[in-house]
Amino acid sequence: LTREPWALGLEREERWVMEATLYVPCGEKLAPVAVCLRRTAGRTAMADVLSALLSFESSGGYENPFPEGTLVASVEVRSGLCTVVFNSAFALCDSDPAQATQAVRAVVTTLCALQSVEQVQLQVYGAQFTAVDLSEPLTVGEDWILP
Repeated sequence: LTREPWALGLEREERWVMEATLYVPCGEKLAPVAVCLRRTAGRTAMADVLSALLSFESSGGYENPFPEGTLVASVEVRSGLCTVVFNSAFALCDSDPAQATQAVRAVVTTLCALQSVEQVQLQVYGAQFTAVDLSEPLTVGEDWILP
């Protein structure tokens, strides 16, 4: 007898699992957190990674900077530019510039760690966002990540 992975569903299972790195605030910088994500049928890898980032549970000095209720309205990648549109709940962190900066940096750094993303353009649907300039695409700053 031979072992046939397809008969056990193992090959199919591997397609629905991905490894990613979430960058979350730890003090004033971002720290990498390796995760294994279960992919969702019909969604892009970027959407699954963002869902994991938004639902990250704060613990051990690692923080989740996103206001409760923050959701991704849309995400798409074209020629290395990933455009993310958040719902208006994301703008609730705008009143605290440090939190807003950490939230923006966490998204940009996490998405730029993916192979197909070089820059990130963030938008907030139905709300003003002034703590961080989102008018131009963003790339990862050298001083954003813990050494």
